[in-house]
Amino acid sequence: MNKRKKKLYFRRIILLLILVIIIGGAILAVSKLFSNDSEEKMVGASNTSENEVKVVEAKKLPPRSFTLTGLGDAMCHNTQFKDAYVSANGTYDFNYVFENVKDVMSKDDLTIGNLETTFAGPQVGYSGYPTFNTPDSMGEALKNAGVDVLSTANNHCLDKGYKGLSRTLDVLDQLGINHAGTSRSAEEQAKTLIKDVNGIKVGILSFTYGTNGITAPADKSFCVNYINKDFIKGRIDAAKAEGAEIVITCMHWGIEYQTKPSAEQIDMADFLFKSGADIILGNHAHVIEPFEKREIQLEDGTVKDGFVVYAMGNLVANQNQVNTKNNIMLHMKVTLDPDNKLIIDDISYTPVYIYKNDNVAIKKFKLLKIDSEIANYEAGAANKVSNSLYNTLKAERGRISKILGE
Repeated sequence: MNKRKKKLYFRRIILLLILVIIIGGAILAVSKLFSNDSEEKMVGASNTSENEVKVVEAKKLPPRSFTLTGLGDAMCHNTQFKDAYVSANGTYDFNYVFENVKDVMSKDDLTIGNLETTFAGPQVGYSGYPTFNTPDSMGEALKNAGVDVLSTANNHCLDKGYKGLSRTLDVLDQLGINHAGTSRSAEEQAKTLIKDVNGIKVGILSFTYGTNGITAPADKSFCVNYINKDFIKGRIDAAKAEGAEIVITCMHWGIEYQTKPSAEQIDMADFLFKSGADIILGNHAHVIEPFEKREIQLEDGTVKDGFVVYAMGNLVANQNQVNTKNNIMLHMKVTLDPDNKLIIDDISYTPVYIYKNDNVAIKKFKLLKIDSEIANYEAGAANKVSNSLYNTLKAERGRISKILGE
């Protein structure tokens, strides 16, 4: 091979080596590019997964809670509004009735009672049993004592007809007391009372077994919520659709002066829980009936707490039958945990006695905390009740314990 041919041969080999090096480098670069892209995708996928977990965790709220007080029937017989009359200016003042229990009625976040009278106005004439019409100032006293909501569906809500029912709601609106159970229009009946209590949306509904045979005008059938299973189920569903996270149903039911729930009450309570109610506040008996915490199993198999009190007695009234002068103010803590599961605990009650002091000319009616008055007497407090009243309170406390258990 001559020198010329050798030079050409070596040039070709050098060019081939250069070409191999270039192609190899290109392949390595592309490989690395794809490798980095794959790693980035894997890291991205990992980050996405972590973000999704964080989003899910962010949706879980911390536990939310509020405290609840349930009250019995607020009635006003003619002896009561006569006792509240202020002759100096011709007005009525009921505030003194609640002086001793105001701290209990107002201590919780939400206080619900039952208004078993009407505020139909002075022009109609004030009256007691059997058709009640009470001075507006009783509503003011209830507000001052801490009442937030009044159930108005009961057997006396139509005592003064639709006009009386309508004016009663006007008065409550003016006082700033929310209400449920009676309505001035079909639109009002269709809308649920929902209160935001410590960040929990609480839907409050109210129903009654009847109105003592007094019927609403034919074109105003919307004015009273009667107990009807289909209607109740529809209202509970509507409450949830409107955003209620907890549903409280106030039930005017049962048999008067009976200290145990009837079979109908028990059946209705089961139905209410099955239909989505969480807490049932019952009244009408004018005496105390038991309460119980339930474990409710939902359709998906999960469980939650439920609570029913069948009757809390007369908050205030002037009745003389056995057990009609005592009542309970019921207290509980209501919690939604981070999974929105309902927890009801810290359940307690304050036993109360409706005291009528016949030794004074005015301001005879006062509510007394039974346990506190008994303790003051036994401790020899200077402001203790009389021996006679002490014995009465002891007897009433015994009756309450017999109904509710120790």
